Amino acid sequence: MATQHASLKRLRPPLSGFIVDGFNFCEADVRHYLLTHAHSDHTCGLHASFDLGTVYCSSVTARVLRATIGLPEKRITTIDVGQSIEVEGVQITALDAGHCPGSLMFLLEHLATGHTALHTGDMRASQDVREAVCAALLRRGLLRLCHRCNHSPSPTTSAIAATAAATAAAETTDAAASPSPLAVDVLYLDTTYSSPRWRFPPQPDALRCLAAVTAAELRREPRTLFVVGSYQVGKEKAIAAVARAAGGRALLSERRALSLKLCGLWDAELHTVDAADPQVRVHVMPLSAGVEAHEAMGALLQRHGERYAAVVTFRPTGWAYSKSDEAGLPKPWVEGAGSTRMYGVPYSEHSSWEELQAYTDTAHGVIQWERSLVVIASLQP
Repeated sequence: MATQHASLKRLRPPLSGFIVDGFNFCEADVRHYLLTHAHSDHTCGLHASFDLGTVYCSSVTARVLRATIGLPEKRITTIDVGQSIEVEGVQITALDAGHCPGSLMFLLEHLATGHTALHTGDMRASQDVREAVCAALLRRGLLRLCHRCNHSPSPTTSAIAATAAATAAAETTDAAASPSPLAVDVLYLDTTYSSPRWRFPPQPDALRCLAAVTAAELRREPRTLFVVGSYQVGKEKAIAAVARAAGGRALLSERRALSLKLCGLWDAELHTVDAADPQVRVHVMPLSAGVEAHEAMGALLQRHGERYAAVVTFRPTGWAYSKSDEAGLPKPWVEGAGSTRMYGVPYSEHSSWEELQAYTDTAHGVIQWERSLVVIASLQP
């Protein structure tokens, strides 16, 4: 969950008029609260009667806040990916964080001093996300390319910078023709998996793994019910991958269905709230692990014994990564004489170690972070 320390929530001067994901740490002299996304460990402390300032978030997050927390619309200012607003002499640009629906990174520029900070919130720094960040920095004159420095670029970061330069050139010729030195003074970074051991695959590979396991389990037992662990917002791609591979629909609670609709991701071909729907092949439930998951699967079999002969649960999370699974499909934890099976699949909505390296590369990458790079842990395991 997100680290709950006041020192990590309020930005450093001269941006100290802003608090990010820190509603448990409101201060009397702060009226501007940036919210990166709608996960409960980032909204904790935010309630319907909040009146200490303005909450800045994406349109998707705003819809979730209004529907689930009851936060009044007058307390919210929306800013979506690619948009910029000026708040008391600070330019705020929203960037895609690649984490969950509506998730944002915030690039802040103090216009009077030139001081700049980038707050990633929770982030999956895929190549697309990194390219978008490069393009935004180029547009703002905050990026220099590798030919200005003495380091050899890695192939991956070279390709990203080239793509970003081309994107920025199409929009602002001057920025591409004469890029300025990068001037991000402070980086607030999602460090959930900041260890070399976490080398889990890109999301598309993990989704293909989910589909392959689903197909294999159906060959083993055609009357298999699949369970996908999920949050109230997030893991939507994993749910869809399993439902498609199973050839049916995913059953969701009314609350989970509402969040999909608020995020604009409801698909009547893939989702239902009708437990009697004959096309239900997948149940969506909160993420769980261990004995509790097998007990829940056993209870499902008891309730639906005539319909299903086996239950397979997926835990789509980066914590499920194991180097031993790289050679093939992950191995299940089997109970109940094979009738209940649980797979951990390293589908993550946070960055892998390699992605974090590519995002913050200071030694050999195309991007050179100038001045002082301060990496502040946004998350803890």
